[in-house]
Amino acid sequence: MDGGMRSATNAELAKGYDKVLIIVPMVQPDNIPPILGSNLQVEKSLLEKSGSQVLIISGDETSTLAMGTNVLDPANRKGSAEAGLEQGRKLAERVQQFWS
Repeated sequence: MDGGMRSATNAELAKGYDKVLIIVPMVQPDNIPPILGSNLQVEKSLLEKSGSQVLIISGDETSTLAMGTNVLDPANRKGSAEAGLEQGRKLAERVQQFWS
């Protein structure tokens, strides 16, 4: 399902699972009302209230800058991929611990 159908992530659809990993490249700031359905923090809260452990991974500052303002611009692909790979390496142990 496209992330824009219900919300930016559709994370609430994972309700009932013990652990939920949400990967969202760009997080909308909390002070901006959600354009599509629920916002990420509301979805996270709903999941946690239902008993789920939730880990959210979003683009760090380097990755976000590498994506640029137009995420569909092919000129940003290489830099964005490299930044994402580096961020993934930094987060690998944290994600492994989450699933353990």
